[in-house]
Amino acid sequence: MKPLAGLLMVIVGLFLAQGSVLPRTPQQANPALATMTVEFLDVGQGDATLIRSPEGKTALIDAGPPQDGFVALLKKRGVRQIDLLVTSHHHTDHIGNMAAVIEEFRPKVYLDSNSSHSTKKYQGVLRAVAAAGSRVISP
Repeated sequence: MKPLAGLLMVIVGLFLAQGSVLPRTPQQANPALATMTVEFLDVGQGDATLIRSPEGKTALIDAGPPQDGFVALLKKRGVRQIDLLVTSHHHTDHIGNMAAVIEEFRPKVYLDSNSSHSTKKYQGVLRAVAAAGSRVISP
């Protein structure tokens, strides 16, 4: 799993540094962010990492286990849009809130790990991605 995590971090880094994953559109810079920030969100037994660039781009890697209030947690941290949403793998402790995040923020790009593991929860994530009209990419 470590090589996949490293690959995802490289892809997210390229996304934030170059903007190559998204069409180039003017972004409103956040003057409060002079550098890129990475927050490892406390979601209990699971993972969720929020990355923001000085240019105003936001990426979320995983969305923790199912729990009430995850979208509210993102909003409390000032998230208004998600440019890149990443699923490292399809286990519930990583995608538990993914569909709610997709429905609320309608990410521009969804990076799927292309794992063969599938669950009803993951199928729900794929339906949410399709409904949001997010561009789907995979490694």
